[in-house]
Amino acid sequence: MKSCSTERAGIDDVKPSKNDCQEREKTRSELSGGAIILAEKLLARLPETGGLLVFGSVSYESDDDILAWQLALAIQIIGSKPTLLVQTGLPKLTEAQVGHNADQPGLTDVLVGATTLQQALFPSRGRELASLGYGTLRERTAELVMSEAFRGFIKTAMLQFHWIFVHCPSLLDERYAASLIARSHAVVTTLKGGRGRAECVRTIRDLCAQLNRPFAGVIL
Repeated sequence: MKSCSTERAGIDDVKPSKNDCQEREKTRSELSGGAIILAEKLLARLPETGGLLVFGSVSYESDDDILAWQLALAIQIIGSKPTLLVQTGLPKLTEAQVGHNADQPGLTDVLVGATTLQQALFPSRGRELASLGYGTLRERTAELVMSEAFRGFIKTAMLQFHWIFVHCPSLLDERYAASLIARSHAVVTTLKGGRGRAECVRTIRDLCAQLNRPFAGVIL
């Protein structure tokens, strides 16, 4: 694993202080071994050019967003590439983890032009990972994610980040999920047992095939 560097994920180019480096190392040490292993396996399946990675469960899992945060952070650390985590649903993460709270501007505010991406970005703890919440217009999330504004957002963000890691609470139940998948460079889903859930994964895999999008795998 790489030592603390001066690169920050889309935040700034200021040389990190000793405290910053210590906080980063602490954050890395708190990542579970499972998250590191999953990130390494996932990176081996993803295009080196980077892109939009869509991550979500087949239905609303209780700790799915926490896994998304851990994976995005692990990918940022292992891959040493600027990574942005975008939450499109209500997060269960603490403010200390993601660096912002639900009342602050985020994705939806950027998409309507109420703020800029740079102004809405927050570094997560340890400043390894840039984070963007869903913002103050949650009731418009589906409409905005399916709009041309989101396409423009991805195009702009890709100039700054190697990976845009978008967490969708449910790849089957959110009505904007298909739109996300259609614009993705890879899709990963989680599964927590049950024959019905396995069939749901096949549905997501088939959707990826129809849209000619890579299905990177399932996390059990």
